[in-house]
Amino acid sequence: MKVNRENLLKELESVIPGLSPKEVIEQSSCFVFQDNVITTFNDEIACSIGTALDIKGAVPAKLLLEVLRKITDEEVEIKQKKGELSIFGKKTKCKIRMEEKIQLSVDSVDKPVDWEELPEGFSDAVSMVQGCASQDESRFELTCINICPEFIEACDGIQLARYDIKTNLKKPFLCRKDSLRHIVSMDMQSFSESKNWVHFKNSTGMVLSCRRFLDEAKTYPDLSKFLKVEGEKTQFPKNLKDTVLRAEIFSSDTSDENKVEIHIGNEKIKVIGRGVSGWLSETKGIKNYTGSPIQFKIPPRLFIELTQRFSEFIISKERIKVEGEKYQYLTCIEPIEGDESEE
Repeated sequence: MKVNRENLLKELESVIPGLSPKEVIEQSSCFVFQDNVITTFNDEIACSIGTALDIKGAVPAKLLLEVLRKITDEEVEIKQKKGELSIFGKKTKCKIRMEEKIQLSVDSVDKPVDWEELPEGFSDAVSMVQGCASQDESRFELTCINICPEFIEACDGIQLARYDIKTNLKKPFLCRKDSLRHIVSMDMQSFSESKNWVHFKNSTGMVLSCRRFLDEAKTYPDLSKFLKVEGEKTQFPKNLKDTVLRAEIFSSDTSDENKVEIHIGNEKIKVIGRGVSGWLSETKGIKNYTGSPIQFKIPPRLFIELTQRFSEFIISKERIKVEGEKYQYLTCIEPIEGDESEE
């Protein structure tokens, strides 16, 4: 059958979060087609979207995406026959291996039933707290975002963020940061809770399902006691974006976490990015801080967002905090040590 190439490509790209580059479960690196639905599932995330393409089987995702991205035809003809998927353009012919028997264990994902409107600001809340979740698998609960009836929060033991929002939930639950973060750019409009999953849906009908953990939410630390911070109020320059992005060239080249260092003192603010291949340091003036020199680490994109959204920061002896009407962020201050970026 003939299909619009760009429409099919958009459908496939929307379910990429459910793919796994390595087959953690059978066919988890494939697009699975069945009953005019495209499905992906990697045991943590399941994605599905309707499609006009009426075929059945599992196709290697990487190959199919690369072919459709490089063909320039507006329409392509796609046929399925004897374990192969054939794609025909005006000048291009392509055959991709296809597994006709579906092995993907997507049936283990509870089906959404009752859809509710997603609270306004939910995606923004996830965006603003996700950078504070931990990468340390030894403390599972801190690798998650804690979703509660009145707020969403995340913490890695050094920094924390909380966003006040009524989520219409009856009980708190945890979702892996690496699963939930995908909803930020997908314009999700509704959600549904099932026994072990939370489902999100947008206007295209694309559904993203994330595992949720109810029992583990009981072990999540009480962060409220850390949120009260008193100290000197100061303002950071608002034109730090390009500086931080340059530092991120190096900080992103790390295996465990992507954070830039912020040094403040002597009427200067210094942004440092360190990675396995080197470092970059850049300094700007800051005239309204009179306290002792301090330093802290923070995800670069989060720091950009904070300095652009908020005008005041509170600096105490132990912590630095920013707060707005609905949002609070704080991180621990670290002792000043020798600085190789001065060399």
